Amino acid sequence: MQEAYIKKPARGKKSWIVWVIIFIVTLAIGIVLLATGQFKNFWAEVLYKQADRTRQTENFERVIEILDKVTALNPEHALAHYDLGVACIDAGKKDRAVRQIAVLHKLKRSDLAGQLEKLLIQSKYRIIRGTDPFADISP
Repeated sequence: MQEAYIKKPARGKKSWIVWVIIFIVTLAIGIVLLATGQFKNFWAEVLYKQADRTRQTENFERVIEILDKVTALNPEHALAHYDLGVACIDAGKKDRAVRQIAVLHKLKRSDLAGQLEKLLIQSKYRIIRGTDPFADISP
């Protein structure tokens, strides 16, 4: 009876060289991101996407916390300021939402500021009246 012979794959210099090349390329990309100042913007986008996923759980305090980090990393991220204002409205922090409107005006994004102002007005109306003013309007 003949025994089966299993040949082990050779571990040579080629696999080691591939890993070294991958490491060097990754390191080079990181250095370029740091040197050009894009690392903060990259990280801000990662956090912005995390905030978007967290918003679906309706944990508004966590969304506010994440978006605060995004706006600290990239103060010119207009959509983050808008979403931060929306989260503040949903969490009942109207004064912080008003500050985000001011920031959007400074960033010359009056379109987003106007939408946030409308949401703020609608939320105040709901608090005063206790109802949704647009509930009886059909699409």
